[in-house]
Amino acid sequence: LSVDVTIDATETFSVTSAGPATAIPDATPTTSGRLTSTLAVTDTRTVVDLNVRLSINHPFVGDLQVRLISPDGRRVSLVLNRGANGDNLTGTIFDDEALSAISTATPPFTGSFRPETPLNALDGISAAGTWTLEILDTKQLDSGSLLSWGIDFTVENNIFGLFELNDTIGLATSLGVTGTGTATRDADIGDGAFGLRDVDLFQFTAAAGTTLT
Repeated sequence: LSVDVTIDATETFSVTSAGPATAIPDATPTTSGRLTSTLAVTDTRTVVDLNVRLSINHPFVGDLQVRLISPDGRRVSLVLNRGANGDNLTGTIFDDEALSAISTATPPFTGSFRPETPLNALDGISAAGTWTLEILDTKQLDSGSLLSWGIDFTVENNIFGLFELNDTIGLATSLGVTGTGTATRDADIGDGAFGLRDVDLFQFTAAAGTTLT
């Protein structure tokens, strides 16, 4: 019996807000307007890298401060009062590996930019939990709305994790081989999202003395 196993060191997945456009409260004479939006992630694997996608309609983006807050309370500043009286953040991606910094870019900030502070401050933590986008409108008169946002995660694979509920022969799929025969199957092995994806297990029956190739 020969088995070839290829293990990907990392895997990527994305989560995106599904709600409609949400108004960003305008500032008052004494306080900033504040909007928060959350994304729930159930994958418990370790974050290796992440990028944030964002689209906001606003006629004076220099009013805005945007931060990402991790499930354990760490705060990363994505953009802080950049763009003066320019309009909007449209298809903006915050990526530590981007060539340009958001601090040197101009509205509508379409494309990939390095954030104000590096997102790698969040590397090494579990992806699981509630991720929060915080938007502050720091000046009066102009108002806008959050159109969409999301996070692209790169997480660490580990096929040698704890025993899981589906790591049992009872859940193995029969290859339909009894005695003699051949079968070929592609299988994915690994502690995947939700910790319950080790389901590509197969079984066959062979009599004593049978030669396996």
